[in-house]
Amino acid sequence: MEEIDVIIHTKTSNDDVFNMTKVALMMLHDSEKNYKFKVFLYETDPNSTYDYSPWIYKSFIETEPYNCSRVINKANSHITNDWVLIVNNDLRFERRWFSKIIDVYKQRPDIESFSPKDPLLYSMEYRAHFVGGDEDYHESYKVREFMAGWCYVMKKRVWDAVYPWDEQFDFYYADNDYAEKLKSLGIKHALVRDSIVFHYGSIVKGKQVNTENFRKDEIKFMKKWNIK
Repeated sequence: MEEIDVIIHTKTSNDDVFNMTKVALMMLHDSEKNYKFKVFLYETDPNSTYDYSPWIYKSFIETEPYNCSRVINKANSHITNDWVLIVNNDLRFERRWFSKIIDVYKQRPDIESFSPKDPLLYSMEYRAHFVGGDEDYHESYKVREFMAGWCYVMKKRVWDAVYPWDEQFDFYYADNDYAEKLKSLGIKHALVRDSIVFHYGSIVKGKQVNTENFRKDEIKFMKKWNIK
């Protein structure tokens, strides 16, 4: 059975977060019969005592202030398999979601970075490509439309090419930075129509956008990539 490396982080400060993360892990493992998900979990609440051991390969406690890019970078020494997943803890994985990506990869081995589709995502462009058509994947670097930062699937070669993730983007614009890296390296990305993963996002987390930090990261991103 082929192993897939998985990076996930969570801040388990209460039972609700624990149950949400636990369900995401259980559904991930249950979604595929021919793949084994090797999960590396990063706990960003240093005081957390919740135990995910039945569903993960190894866990790590983060004691530094939260930085999603730093967490991803810390996983580098553990990434050994041919496919790598970076996933959120607020997802619902449908059956064969990963297999559907592999089906597209077999057709198009020149595409090495993928996102699944959340059917609840509202986007006219998104719908125009997949509703009523026969296209089963769409190549694009457009963040929050065809690049789902809450679930990235990539070949190990892509991981090696984009590593390290830029830690000046601790949350906002980390996805945009990944997109620009792929473009600069000539690595193709696609969203797969029949790979279904639901993302609960800020509705479940209760998070609000920090407009000040968002704007700061936007400026850093535009300066880095010389975007006017």
